[in-house]
Amino acid sequence: MSNFKLFLKNNFILIICIALFIILTKGMCIIKAITGIPCPGCGLTRAHLALLRLDFKTAFHYHPLFFIVIPFIIFLISADKPLLGSKRNELFLYTLIASLFIGVYIYRMYTLFPTTAPMNVDDNSISMELLKLIKLII
Repeated sequence: MSNFKLFLKNNFILIICIALFIILTKGMCIIKAITGIPCPGCGLTRAHLALLRLDFKTAFHYHPLFFIVIPFIIFLISADKPLLGSKRNELFLYTLIASLFIGVYIYRMYTLFPTTAPMNVDDNSISMELLKLIKLII
């Protein structure tokens, strides 16, 4: 059985849950839906949709690391052996990618938050609605 088929078999329920969440929330990030604050991956969906339209400038605006995600996911699903020859090099790659995402997130939070999409605050998130309710009670 190929790695991809094994991945689908082992993660079928998770994949269905993620698909249902995306359908029910119209693709909204679960972190932003709960907290109202964007996550390090916010904007990736819109970036890839812009990429499908060949609108690279908009894709880069929505998330400057959009070009890393698809090749990385394909590698994770299909790789039989460690990338770059060893687990240590693979760990280095994961750390590098995570560091890039965190660095870009910090930069975007500093320059775009809280008013510019996709790094804007969601006033309709669960936590923001709870805060509104608490203010009404107090």
